[in-house]
Amino acid sequence: MTTLMDHLDELEKNHNEEEPKEIGMVISRKEPTHLAFNFRVDDDVDVEVGELVEVPSEKGAIVGKVSEIKIHNEYLSNPKFLDNELLSEIPVHYRFNIKRGRLRLAKVKILGIVTGGNNFIPPCLPPEPGAQVYKATEEVLSASLGIVPNGLYLGNMWVNNMKITLDAMTLLMHHIIVLGATGTGKSHFCQVLTEEFLDRHIPVLIIDPHGEYSSLAKPNTKMMKELSKIGLRPEGYKVMEYAPPKLIRENEKKIPLTIKLTDLDPEALAEICNMTDVQTDLLYLAFKRMLKERGEEATLDDLHLAVDKIAHEYKFLPATTLAIMRRLAVLEELGILGEGFSPQDMIKPATATIINLSGDMEERARRVLVATVLKKIFEARKREEIPPLLVIVDEGHRFAPQDEETYSKKILRLIAREGRKFKIGLCIASQRVVGLDKDIFSQCGTKVIFKLDCTTDLNFIQPLLESTSKEELQRLPLLPRGVAVISSICLRFPVLMKVRVRKSGG
Repeated sequence: MTTLMDHLDELEKNHNEEEPKEIGMVISRKEPTHLAFNFRVDDDVDVEVGELVEVPSEKGAIVGKVSEIKIHNEYLSNPKFLDNELLSEIPVHYRFNIKRGRLRLAKVKILGIVTGGNNFIPPCLPPEPGAQVYKATEEVLSASLGIVPNGLYLGNMWVNNMKITLDAMTLLMHHIIVLGATGTGKSHFCQVLTEEFLDRHIPVLIIDPHGEYSSLAKPNTKMMKELSKIGLRPEGYKVMEYAPPKLIRENEKKIPLTIKLTDLDPEALAEICNMTDVQTDLLYLAFKRMLKERGEEATLDDLHLAVDKIAHEYKFLPATTLAIMRRLAVLEELGILGEGFSPQDMIKPATATIINLSGDMEERARRVLVATVLKKIFEARKREEIPPLLVIVDEGHRFAPQDEETYSKKILRLIAREGRKFKIGLCIASQRVVGLDKDIFSQCGTKVIFKLDCTTDLNFIQPLLESTSKEELQRLPLLPRGVAVISSICLRFPVLMKVRVRKSGG
């Protein structure tokens, strides 16, 4: 059995470059357990809530997170002492060194034990009273968190500035959700995530409702100094930007995005044309007839003819037929029907493909266009016609609303449920926590949560973040911009992360 002295010898051998820093001693004011302990903080050190600490034991380093810090002063808690000082009318710190009576107590939640070989096991024994407490070294932190070398560098731990690097394929296959109030750093995080995947030649498809992502093409020279501090340099990425023809201004270098009529299905057509149930029935029958007679090259004119035939055969009212014709005419005016697109042309290794939907566009058309693109990309990936990829959907609540059944929500649910099998990952970002579909939320193995100050949102996410402590949730309304709680299948427990500086975005 490994003894306490053996473990201390191992610490000395393994941390030649990084000596463990002693910060206090385990006390037994409240008896230590295998789940929690208290320690007295030394006078000359700084310790913060959220910091990870380690205590040597027979099995290895007991690792815990500081959950609370209290300061007690035996003099200033003594009523008689305070009365005497008030009567003297001289400030107490001029006459008496009040720090002599100060006692800082830290409460620690035990996370587990790092054993020999950097294996991590669940909590199973308490630290000894009187044992020295150390700041967790980088080696212990990596083993505790599950940090992987050469992983995606998303940011640094807020407390000790350690790099958070996560496995790319695990993130990709288990999906990501990014939540936070407006202006807290969601889009910035999504762009950092995009950079990291592109660096590994994994393509990224971005649904961009506000036109924020085209800056990926330019190196971020304004932040050259900040990037050099973390071992990075400005870099621009290969970008292809698509947009519906009517949203492309003159001289803009965007690729026109259209879909073929046969890329749609009757459900999508009914939604984009806002049809009633009876109109949808007629449309469904007509669409099937059109495909049977004209195949993949069918046009709106062919659909008009099929609607007339089916209406006559099944005795639909003339008013129903006329209403469908009117709605199909409106569909043509939207400008999204055309020659369509090729998934193989749209998705390329190491390339960010942006679907820019900023501008004036009917919301139903926007949703159906996005859904049709994603469905076609998903089917191409199933046939292995395109490489594994990440799909980022900004403003996700618009495409997957909780209280409304939409065609886009159906397709996003499909990707969330089945994308893992075909190596197509989903990252969905939203400021509308309650307004986002719960089914998609629950399928995401990584949750990145920026500042939230709405009580309804906080109450909603609490049961969905099983491994996140109550204390961490209470800090969400207080987080500064660019700082988030990250809870991930790639990490053994949630941490507070400051998102790194972008390499692109000049």
